[in-house]
Amino acid sequence: MKVLSWIRAALMVVVLAAAYDSLLAHTWGYLSAIGWADWWMAAFPTKHAAALSWLIATHTAAVFAAAAPVALASLSVLPGRPVLLAAMAGLAVAVIALLPETTPELWPLAWGAHPVFLVTDQLKIIVAMPVLVWLLRKLPSGAGLSGRDLSDVPGGS
Repeated sequence: MKVLSWIRAALMVVVLAAAYDSLLAHTWGYLSAIGWADWWMAAFPTKHAAALSWLIATHTAAVFAAAAPVALASLSVLPGRPVLLAAMAGLAVAVIALLPETTPELWPLAWGAHPVFLVTDQLKIIVAMPVLVWLLRKLPSGAGLSGRDLSDVPGGS
């Protein structure tokens, strides 16, 4: 029976990682196509700082927007260990996202331009979903999904 639970968990990691990867590509594509607001450029001393901060802000928003529905799904798929499941799916997506950049042609470009962005982007992808799962489990509204007893929650039965 223990083997079946491992197989089920591995299958759920693959399914959640595929959903997360697809949502991440769509949300990042959508948010990058929006363009910055007029007031954003005036809020920074240089155009470079404004563009860079807009890129970081939209990427972070896209990562968390893509992670939210998948984090919610991981709560119901494996209620016993949803944070671990979310972390494994996030790690799988980060590896999938990093693999194309490890080719000899792209690695100098990816690592040479802004290595800090390469590392922080992967960390955001790995950490976003477990953090959202953890937060959802801490919220009283998420108590029903986390398998906790609602009797100690005000208004719970």
